Amino acid sequence: MMMRSKIHEYGALMYSIAVLCAGAVALWFGASFNTTTASSSKTVNAAPAATFAGTGVGAIPDNAPGTPLNVTFNVTGISGAPTNVEVSHTYGPNHTWVGDINCWLIAPNGTSFVIYGRTGQTGASAGDSSDLSGPYNFKDSAAGTNWWTAANTAGAAVVVPPGDYRTTQTGPQPVITTSPVTNLSAAFSGVSNPNGTWTLRFTDNGGGDTGSISAATLTIAGASAPLGRSFALGAPAHRSKPASHRRDFAVRGYFLPRATPLGLRFTCPAHRGRLGPVYVRKHKGGMEDGRYGSGETGDL
Repeated sequence: MMMRSKIHEYGALMYSIAVLCAGAVALWFGASFNTTTASSSKTVNAAPAATFAGTGVGAIPDNAPGTPLNVTFNVTGISGAPTNVEVSHTYGPNHTWVGDINCWLIAPNGTSFVIYGRTGQTGASAGDSSDLSGPYNFKDSAAGTNWWTAANTAGAAVVVPPGDYRTTQTGPQPVITTSPVTNLSAAFSGVSNPNGTWTLRFTDNGGGDTGSISAATLTIAGASAPLGRSFALGAPAHRSKPASHRRDFAVRGYFLPRATPLGLRFTCPAHRGRLGPVYVRKHKGGMEDGRYGSGETGDL
């Protein structure tokens, strides 16, 4: 009887040891596949956008293509080639007959790009007869009526509506109602050093209609910074490659549109290669929140 009792006690002891061992193995096995993300954050600086006021505003010489009005901008403090360029100007007094005017932007290195020109002109015609007031803001993000369409719709001696417009090809064009839009920022992406004197040039190519430029601004955003820099975000809390691996970061000081590429790549010690590129995920006031991850569509 005592022998049977000791056998039972020994069996119970062995069973307990087996259970404890199994639990330990399970804990170790689970820990080796733990995909908990270690939380860490970094702050990076986005590309600053600066706006510069034009000088030299005044009357556009009438019917004098060889004698332009040059409005200049002294650009300083921009790092790297421009990633976004916007230009705005206002006529005052109004200039009659928009079809007379050519307007283009010139970078410090001589790169020149048409903002608009000979609006509404087809063949040997004198162009559109509507008037200019402003402000007119030319930017690649503008969505709405084509510049030529707006002028044609306004009609003779009626002001082209102020607002945001895309840049367009100069006339003559096949029809008076539209001209192909162009890409303002891309035209200056090869300007390695945007600092210096930019020029917004106006010429009048027909007699009898006059006007002046009363104000102008130029907005330029440089390259994202820092470029090519590594950020150590700390070792992840996992032993195996997780299904997702994310780190949050903040971009302070400047507004960036959603899904803007920042030109940054983060390296994870537990992965081969790099995770990236990094994109802005959302914005809150003056702060941009972003994250990078592997295996997460929408972030990469």
